[in-house]
Amino acid sequence: MAKTLKTFFCSQSMVAMILVLLAVLTLLPSNGSANEQTLVMQIQDTQPKYFLGNSDQLGLCGDIYAELKSRLDKKGITVSIPTEYTPFKRILHNLEKGKADAYCGAARNPDREKIFIYSELPLYATHHVLMARIDDFYSPTSYEELIKSESRIGGLLGTYSVRHLLINGVTRINDTFLNPDEAIDALLKKQINFIYYHDLALDYFLLQHKKTLRILKTRFYSYKHWMIYSKSTPIELRLIIEAEILDMIKSGLVEKFRNKIR
Repeated sequence: MAKTLKTFFCSQSMVAMILVLLAVLTLLPSNGSANEQTLVMQIQDTQPKYFLGNSDQLGLCGDIYAELKSRLDKKGITVSIPTEYTPFKRILHNLEKGKADAYCGAARNPDREKIFIYSELPLYATHHVLMARIDDFYSPTSYEELIKSESRIGGLLGTYSVRHLLINGVTRINDTFLNPDEAIDALLKKQINFIYYHDLALDYFLLQHKKTLRILKTRFYSYKHWMIYSKSTPIELRLIIEAEILDMIKSGLVEKFRNKIR
């Protein structure tokens, strides 16, 4: 009888321990949880990389996100695309802190390489160029020419393109413009001689002003944009995403998206 009771209580203790263990496990994140199968993207208020409110025009990175979402849906992975823009510094913060997983369209530098994981290949290249009125035939080909000509250069407030002009000695800059439309309006009114900005944006805005504006052929500075990933994103998920991104690049699909906005 004593042996039977001992066996009974041992069994009861074992059951209790198992129940406690299961309860604890339910509170811990699981490698196979649904949360880890959700990819959180970030979008920035910068056109034509991203557009909101128009399903027919998503932007270059918006199209990449949509294609990625379509592909990963078939693999049981949810792609969460925000419906509001996020400031760029907050995007980097969210990625660093693991609040987001990926962002399309980041330039590369040593500081960021310490914090984020970059895609194996760049998504696309972009270049600093000049936009001028179509009836202005002067076409400077170097920063030195811009300085000597005393041309009035328009730039967007707080952008890397303005900082790059200053680095190269160009100081006659009006960088009070908040967006390309404001700068284009000043250019058309002859308040400035040129707009200095990246061709990703200027190519797009030229579509609306082909009869009045032109983009000069000289590429003053070139760099590339990449997909960047949070180091907090599970490696298994990141590798799946990266495989799809590489396929989009190598198949020419990303270039096709790029051509839609120029």
